[in-house]
Amino acid sequence: MRVLLVLGIMLAACLAGLPWHSFAASDPPEKRQVSVEELIRRLGSQEFKEREEATRLLLERKDALPALRKIVEAGTDLELARRAAFILEEVPRRQARRMLDRLRALAKAGAVDQCAELLARWPKGREEAACWEVTRDLARKLSGFHKTQGRLEDGKFLLDLVEAPQVISATRVTKLPGYDGESTLFIRGGEVCPKGGDFGIGVITSSGPARIERFAFGVIFAGGPVEVDGKGDMLIVSDGDVTLRNGAFRSVIMARGTVRAEHVLTNCLVVSGKTVVSPFVKPQYAYENCTIKQNEPFPLGFVRFFDPAREGVTVEPADGGVRVQGTEVGTPFARAGLRAGDVIMTVAGAASGSPEVFRRLLRRAWVGDEAVALQVIRDGKTLQILVPAPR
Repeated sequence: MRVLLVLGIMLAACLAGLPWHSFAASDPPEKRQVSVEELIRRLGSQEFKEREEATRLLLERKDALPALRKIVEAGTDLELARRAAFILEEVPRRQARRMLDRLRALAKAGAVDQCAELLARWPKGREEAACWEVTRDLARKLSGFHKTQGRLEDGKFLLDLVEAPQVISATRVTKLPGYDGESTLFIRGGEVCPKGGDFGIGVITSSGPARIERFAFGVIFAGGPVEVDGKGDMLIVSDGDVTLRNGAFRSVIMARGTVRAEHVLTNCLVVSGKTVVSPFVKPQYAYENCTIKQNEPFPLGFVRFFDPAREGVTVEPADGGVRVQGTEVGTPFARAGLRAGDVIMTVAGAASGSPEVFRRLLRRAWVGDEAVALQVIRDGKTLQILVPAPR
């Protein structure tokens, strides 16, 4: 019966003059892969609907970009080149808008480390005003947990006075412009560790470590450890340890790890996921008019550092990677087919050498709201498992 049904479908297609393709009947049209060449042919069609559909599909096809660039460069068909140029210009705009939506969602959820991860790869010049607005508002909200931090006498948040900060964006930021007392910096990078130079007013976002000398008023959102040689009016949120070389005053410090203050803390709010360490034996010498909270995994009930267990998977150390202890039913890991006992060797091609490395790699891979590829060993066999990002 099944053979007769298939033959009947083929015959009906032939009688209708339609090409027959071998695809699952349950697949939606968007899933039926059409070649780039065919989509470009349709892009040059005289039929409006056919052109519009081809444009929509090409906007979602990264593999089409080289062919579209060739059409623009050749310029032999001016109308087709114009349509191809539109797609090439629209793709990065759409990507930036998706990133902005993602940034807003992460900021609203208190995922500061993931915000820093996303900002580290932010395309310079795209949605800059909105990007700054979201980052500034997140800083304002966090500063609101401590009345004296980051506010002028009239009650306004200092960063609210900044409309267009100077943007510094690089994989590794190692140099800052000289501080002129007026410029505001918005630094975005995978690692921020400038040698020399003053950081005055502004925001530093680093997906990895941040080490800053001579730090005046400013904000640091870091996905790794932070070391600061500064004094007062600081807001620091770190998915790691925080070391304050000169102590601090009128500051808010939140860390997933340990906060180390090498001098006195005055009028500060300090929330640590582990402990707060000071060289002073007696607390009254170390903290003056401060609020100190230790062993707080969710600082102030708002900040949520990335945790794979919350996303539905728990792991433990294993030779060459991490072993899956379990997956929660209904989560992306369970739906993708990951099982207890599987050893995850790589995350997006990078070795997952420990549970902490796995956590950071997964955070990096998922921050863009995309699926992540895991290389898994199961019963001596190597598997590739694609885990979609949680929605």
